[in-house]
This record gives sequence, C-alpha cells and structure tokens, in this order.
Amino acid sequence: MKIQFQMTAWIISIISLFLSGCSIDSAAPALSAAEPEFTLDHQSHKEAGRRAFKAKLDTWYQFVPDIANGWIPDYGPFLAWYPGGGSGHVTHIGNARCFFNQYVPFTPPNFSSVAAPVTMFFNAELIAEGYPGVPETVSSIVYDTKGNSVWFQAVGGTSVTQTSPTHIAFTGTLNVIGGTGKFEAASGEVAISGYFNPQDQQDAGFDLNGWISY
Repeated sequence: MKIQFQMTAWIISIISLFLSGCSIDSAAPALSAAEPEFTLDHQSHKEAGRRAFKAKLDTWYQFVPDIANGWIPDYGPFLAWYPGGGSGHVTHIGNARCFFNQYVPFTPPNFSSVAAPVTMFFNAELIAEGYPGVPETVSSIVYDTKGNSVWFQAVGGTSVTQTSPTHIAFTGTLNVIGGTGKFEAASGEVAISGYFNPQDQQDAGFDLNGWISY
C-alpha cells in the first residue's frame, strides 16, 4: 500500500520533532540500563500467590492510518494504529507467540500510544490458533499451542526515547486481565520495555518484567 511505503520518510523526519517533546530524551541511557524492575516482598509474594513473570519477544509491526478520523500524510505517525506480532520465550509458557495493537492519538510533538483491541486486526488469526472470544479490552496476548494464553491491557501511555536513527525505545505498564487454559482468571502487572526501527517494520521487540497470579 502506498501509504505504508511513505512511512519511512516521514517517520524519520518526525524524529527531530520528537526530540523537542517533553516525553523524548535523546541523551537517555540504553534500554537495557533503564529497564524497570518489579521487586516483591517474599512473604507477601507467597501469600498473594504471585509469581515472577518475564518474556522476551522479537516482533514486527504495521502502520495503519486512521483515515476515517481524518488522518492525512502531514500527520505522519500520529492518528494511526500500530498492530503487530512476534514470538519468543515467556515464563510459565515456554516458546510462545504474541499479537498486539496500539493506537497513537494526535498529540504532537509528544509521541505516545494507548491500548487498542488486538482483535481489531488479528481476530481471524487468533481463532485459527484456537483462541476465539478474546475480549476487546485485550490489547496484547501471548499464547502457546496448548490452549494457554495470557491477556494484557496497556495502562496509560508509553514513554518514548530515541537512542539512534534506527532505534526508538519505549516503556510502559500492562495489566494482566485474564487468559485461557491455566491462566484463566489470571491477574498481574508487568513493565514493558521495547524498541522499534522506524526504517524497518520487521525490526522490533519487547521484554516483559513483573508478576502474575493464576
């Protein structure tokens, strides 16, 4: 689609605009050094049934402009959805796949995404994988081939940092809001830290670090 091929040019040009926004810090340390950590008291951890939850996923993403609500090329990366997927390793699951979706409202110069339904773009794929009926409140999902899935909902917006022309890092928080299989009625909270390459939609990834109860 022509609009998608135009993305590289204007998203690179928008990076300089990002740098003037309060949510962007070009001098920030590398992502691995800034990864948030969740610490839990061992006794309360045991009593609450909480378990450490970590994931490392290599992902890809798409750019889908919200034309119905007035997107034009001048808006660049704003007023658009960013759905995607990938695979990697997840604690309590093992090898896993994922799908996610997020929406970037028109708030220049600050670039921040909010939760959007993962089923908006991947409902057919999830049904084919054996996961029908995922609620619209779910913005991200990780799952295996045995009927186990964990559902997440993004909390608030993301913080975005440019670390190089081909590496834009982001951080945020996700709530665990259920799942299937052994994760039915699961709850929890994880920090998400990841990156995407504005010049290559196949070059992206994120880590999850927090806790889950199930």
